[in-house]
Amino acid sequence: MNMSDATIIIPIRADSNIRIQNLQTIIRLYTDLTNAHFIILEADQIQRVHLNDSEQVRYLFQKDENPIFYHTHYRNELIKLAETPIVIVWDTDILVPVVQLYKSVDDIRKCRAVLSYPYDGICYTLSPDLSNRFRQTLDWKELAKKNKCQMMFGQLTVGGLYVINREKYMQVGMENEYFVGWGPEDVERLKRLTLLDIPVSRVSGCIYHLYHPRELNSGYVNQSRSLTLKKELLRICRMDRSDLFREIATWKWLV
Repeated sequence: MNMSDATIIIPIRADSNIRIQNLQTIIRLYTDLTNAHFIILEADQIQRVHLNDSEQVRYLFQKDENPIFYHTHYRNELIKLAETPIVIVWDTDILVPVVQLYKSVDDIRKCRAVLSYPYDGICYTLSPDLSNRFRQTLDWKELAKKNKCQMMFGQLTVGGLYVINREKYMQVGMENEYFVGWGPEDVERLKRLTLLDIPVSRVSGCIYHLYHPRELNSGYVNQSRSLTLKKELLRICRMDRSDLFREIATWKWLV
């Protein structure tokens, strides 16, 4: 499908071999299904991902000795690097039917939304065995067995994968870098744009989460960090539209 006006950005902390396999699966699958550009940024103490640059895929490595993966910061760096008007922000382990992805891209392209989710909130978490089979076959029929899968965290989600109008998203703050490490930044993003009266769209259909071991960066680091991040979410939620614009004007990462 034609997505030459879109860039898929994937920041990664390769904390397991399975995580690397998931990244390779995403690249194999969607470079075949689309002509979107890819920028992959690995941030770690040492390089663990080895990809060859191609016309479609660009790989970057950033040395980072912090054990906590600064996901929001690296997403923002990639959004700035992208040279297309549409950016698809993608977590390493997410699968989405390409028809759904195209509908979200088209919503952005035709100015129906600034932020679009290519799914309806349902994310199925795949078992290790089912994930292995899909990685080997890239056969979507394997995912027809989703009735045997659980919803991610047992509830609807607004994370994993979303599509943005790059320029307009930068004007409303991009990712909130006060969220450091795993946390509720996905909820904050949607709440902030809603408070600012920014159009958001959703596409019917689900997404899937490939299995990987859940390490340090797959949950709250500790109770103190959890409390800090939740306070940041509530701080934003309490603001009105004018307060939010004044707040965003102070965000140093927008410079």
